[in-house]
Amino acid sequence: MFVLAPSLQEQPMIFTGQDPIEALRDVLEEQYEQHSVRLADLVARAARTADPHHSRSRSRDDGGRGDGKRSGSVAGQAALSAAAEAEVAASRRELAEIARALRHMAEGVYGRCESCLEKIPLDRLRVRPHTRFCAPCEARPGL
Repeated sequence: MFVLAPSLQEQPMIFTGQDPIEALRDVLEEQYEQHSVRLADLVARAARTADPHHSRSRSRDDGGRGDGKRSGSVAGQAALSAAAEAEVAASRRELAEIARALRHMAEGVYGRCESCLEKIPLDRLRVRPHTRFCAPCEARPGL
């Protein structure tokens, strides 16, 4: 499984003299770039896994993964495919959320809850700059 680099994980940010929204824009743009690279890597790995000629050239029975599972079986390939598809889908969703936040910044509506339209506290945005909802709205069932 792919583990996010520390810069991709949700962590509170500390701003030093810079306008907080501009700092958040910088963070979002950096996250967008990192997730784009990650998505490209995931897609390339999925393509290599799906290529039957590629798996024959591997030197180990476990497909080079080191987990002892044979990669040649249909079930093994399907499981790898499903896991890879899930990671690709998650990465695409994350990219879409970041792009939406950047678009909202450009439109001047960034930092407003999409449900109640109240301002999202800066502390919450620092932890997750692409959040769409304030904490009370996000906690509501069905959102």
